[in-house]
Amino acid sequence: MGYRSVESVPKRDQILTIKQRGRLYCWLCGLTESMRPADWHSRWYLQEAHIASGGGRARRVIDDRAVILLCPRCHDCHVSDSNAFSAKTINGIEYPTIDERHTIWIKQDVDGKVDIEFLKTFWIGIPPEPERPPDFWCKRFTDNTGRFR
Repeated sequence: MGYRSVESVPKRDQILTIKQRGRLYCWLCGLTESMRPADWHSRWYLQEAHIASGGGRARRVIDDRAVILLCPRCHDCHVSDSNAFSAKTINGIEYPTIDERHTIWIKQDVDGKVDIEFLKTFWIGIPPEPERPPDFWCKRFTDNTGRFR
């Protein structure tokens, strides 16, 4: 088996270029890095979130086609099955969860494209059909960005 040296492994910021002007906000709720909620007492920054939340549905791939941008709270609400786990309590507040169906929809909405053929190369099974996020998050997104969902 061949191993690459540490020097030959590309750095994350050389691979991911998803953080671009005009879309530097959480793709679920619309908050920016400068809009940290008063009840959030840890680091607040935009995170590259994998479309597949884990749980054995897909391999983790560091590629713009496999990630979206989420704030820490929304990233925490990304679960493997939002039908089974429909809500999550964070700082004493219950928030609706999202799963892969929603992240694929969000990717299409913000990025304008989803490379389903690429997703199939690392997905275990078939990627789910896209589904609009819960109304709660769509209203937050509209309130924070002015863009309707």
